[in-house]
Amino acid sequence: MLTLITEQFLADPRLLLWRTQGTPMNDKCRRLWDELGALWVCVVLNPSSATLEKAHWRQLLQEWSHLDVCPFEDADNRVIAVGNHGNHDPHNGRQPTVSGTNRSGLRTIFHRALEASDLQWTDPHLRHIMNSNCCNIGRIGASCSSAFNSQGQSLWHEHIPTACARVDALRSHGYSKEALRLAVAVVRTMKENQLQQRKHFAAVTGKTVLGRTGVSHTPMHCNTDGYIGHALDPIGSLFDTLSEVCIIPEDTVSVTTDSSTSVHANFGSTSSLSVSQKYQHVCVPGSKDRNESYLTLALESALIGICSVVGCGEGTEGGLSAPTTVTLMRADVGTLSARLGKAETMRNLHPNRKLGDGLVGNKRDEKLIAKLQEVEMDVTLVEVMRRQAKLLLEGRRAPRAGLGLGIHVESVPMHTFAKYLFTSLLPHDSDLAYRIGLRAMRLPILEGSGDAVMNARWFTLGHIETQQCELASTMLAAAKGEYPRMQTVLEIAHGGSFHHHRSRHLYKPPQPPPLPHHQRGKMAYDVASRAADLCAFAGDIPCLQTVLESAQCNIHSSTHLFKLAQDAFKMATPVEGPRHLPLVNVAFELGLQVVRMTLTPTPSPWRRREMVRWLVTCATDIGVKALVSIMHNWYTLFTPTEATGMVATTIMSHTTMLQVNVNYVQQEELAGCARSLALQCATKEPQSCALAALTLCEKDAVAFETAYQIVVDAAVSVMDSSQLFNIARYMEHRGYPGRAYKLAALAMRNLTLAYNQDTHPAINDIHWACALSHSLGKPELTNIIPLVVKNVQCATVLSDILRRCTMTAPGMAASPAAAAVVDPSKRRSSLKLLSYDKSPLRQLLDAAIGAYVNTTHSRLTHISPRHYGDFIDFLTKARETFLLAHDGHIQFAQLVEHMKLIYKGKKKLMYLIKERFG
Repeated sequence: MLTLITEQFLADPRLLLWRTQGTPMNDKCRRLWDELGALWVCVVLNPSSATLEKAHWRQLLQEWSHLDVCPFEDADNRVIAVGNHGNHDPHNGRQPTVSGTNRSGLRTIFHRALEASDLQWTDPHLRHIMNSNCCNIGRIGASCSSAFNSQGQSLWHEHIPTACARVDALRSHGYSKEALRLAVAVVRTMKENQLQQRKHFAAVTGKTVLGRTGVSHTPMHCNTDGYIGHALDPIGSLFDTLSEVCIIPEDTVSVTTDSSTSVHANFGSTSSLSVSQKYQHVCVPGSKDRNESYLTLALESALIGICSVVGCGEGTEGGLSAPTTVTLMRADVGTLSARLGKAETMRNLHPNRKLGDGLVGNKRDEKLIAKLQEVEMDVTLVEVMRRQAKLLLEGRRAPRAGLGLGIHVESVPMHTFAKYLFTSLLPHDSDLAYRIGLRAMRLPILEGSGDAVMNARWFTLGHIETQQCELASTMLAAAKGEYPRMQTVLEIAHGGSFHHHRSRHLYKPPQPPPLPHHQRGKMAYDVASRAADLCAFAGDIPCLQTVLESAQCNIHSSTHLFKLAQDAFKMATPVEGPRHLPLVNVAFELGLQVVRMTLTPTPSPWRRREMVRWLVTCATDIGVKALVSIMHNWYTLFTPTEATGMVATTIMSHTTMLQVNVNYVQQEELAGCARSLALQCATKEPQSCALAALTLCEKDAVAFETAYQIVVDAAVSVMDSSQLFNIARYMEHRGYPGRAYKLAALAMRNLTLAYNQDTHPAINDIHWACALSHSLGKPELTNIIPLVVKNVQCATVLSDILRRCTMTAPGMAASPAAAAVVDPSKRRSSLKLLSYDKSPLRQLLDAAIGAYVNTTHSRLTHISPRHYGDFIDFLTKARETFLLAHDGHIQFAQLVEHMKLIYKGKKKLMYLIKERFG
């Protein structure tokens, strides 16, 4: 059946298409091929299979491997060098023999099975492990003592994925007892290797240089053995084998797995230690440790396996020769290349498998953790977890552990795993739980050098950062009642994503919980000044300040940091119950960090407006001091447009004042800060901030005059006509028609209206400016008309202005404010209609007639018969304007005759003109 399935897979026409086009296989097909390869590994490792059967399977696998369409083991189709390149670990055990590769050294999906077919079951020690529950070290010579630990228990030194593949094959083919015994030996070997590595690296402590978060760019050890995400799922099969015997059947509470195996219901206590309704402790036969059970071994295997670091350092040729890379990409704010990294692959029978095609490794990690969460923690399991957690945290003695110090910069993050450890250990050992959580908050790949970043191609970075954010949120929720520790979590989450900005703790709650003397004050922090102290961080939680300065480089995504800030604010302000002021302050600081990260001279990120508005909301919830602080330091947080439009205007709104419940002194303080901010922003960007600045300063005469002068000074250089017209209309609305007229005149200087722009949006502004000048008096109208004549060539606009100026006498103000600025002595003398034959309307009339003549000839040049009717209507309007002049009828008749002479070829049009105008 498996042969038929394989042949059907190889007949897939997409394989040839992917190969010829050089495109990678999609994730779903890749996972199916991985499962197919794992099935063949399980088949060829059948201990009861005959030699002829193995030879037949090997022949089939070799034939399939040499097909051109056979998928490669490496999805990126890169050549994998054979060998360890100096990365051999004396405690990692035997490696399988590598069979020949096909086509330029590329290994196919069946090469694991080919290598597994060379494995034998005849090793005396292996048979001894599978056939007995205990051993006698005295039977073995001193030269073979590595096959046993210090307690005389059997070990099996083989590459862990290979050994786990043996366990899975035994279990799949009905050898459950043998599989269980070999699984126990494998876990004991993993524990022994852990201890030996600890001793080995303790001797070389201090030879590696650590980064800010305990990450090394030149690690003493390069580990290419990663088990989570491996195509054979070694840790998953090991955990399932050991935990399966601990499942409590529905019809009984005892489990019998061997003639000498029984349920151990009491480990030195009077109460039953049944883990849950699903699992119970089952003693390991022959174990000298009364607390050792299959369930504890399953837990330890999972803890060690998940935390096994994957990283490629100087030990490998070129850093990428042994394993391949996993591709990670994410669309987010900022420079994408600054957030990319690379991860080394998980090795199976040969070190050349990548990290589960991106999300597969993460999914298997989460799947195994989900299984662990089903196991209810008791005293024994908690002690096992505590012991393992301490080993994983043990500084530079545990560089192969993902939570240790001295790990490679390309190590796989441990966020989901640390979240599980944190929640499990928190009720029992909170200090250890927080040490785990804070250590795991780092994202080593983003501390990489330029070369590492350039070679990076990760596409699960967004998923990893989501897990990092969830870990931070979990710790904040747990630390809600512990203000100093919550501040530690906050600084870890802040990260060094804002290395180049200096900032201060802008707000301290009015009555915060009492802090130790060394933590009091403004808790200012400066990223640059504390870089040297970060290297001294050794994995403990000595004091708040040390932890605050040890975590500047963790959450690099403003989107995820913003989500964390929102989560903290929700936790601090429940629908029912009092607000938690320290946690509100945490959310506020996270929001400050977010807006700093996204403050760029380029167009703002897609959620920038939401981030700024949320920060103002959070500051409003805190109080006046937070609002004052963000206005004082606006230049480090907002653009001038945001500061005046979304920040200061919102803060000074009536709704905000009611929500904050300010008194008169506080209101004046806020108003002063808002005016100062408005003037600074108007000076920096008058074209976008001037109107908002005038609005914010209108209650203070001096500030208002200053803002007005800023607008006048900027009108010549940086402001366009539409901005000036808007400000001029605002001035008229506020009762300053004189200032409005001056700004309108400046706007007219910056405006040009062509003859064919009769629908231009500035036409209404031109009419308003002329109406304002007319209402102020004849001198003002006389000054504005030359600007209109100079910059407006549209005939219809000029004629409309001309007629409107003769509807009423100049100086008859349309508003009381405008009337107040007209000299009463001149008002009576000017209360008469203007004549078309005298200045200033004569100049405007001549300009209108000239514009009609020019427009007429322009339209006739490219006119089509379907536009003849519109043209006749246009001439009708033109004649009305011509007739306003004393010799207008003569000028219009000359225009018509001129048209008949020049455009006599347009007979139909000329006929219509003659019919209408004679």
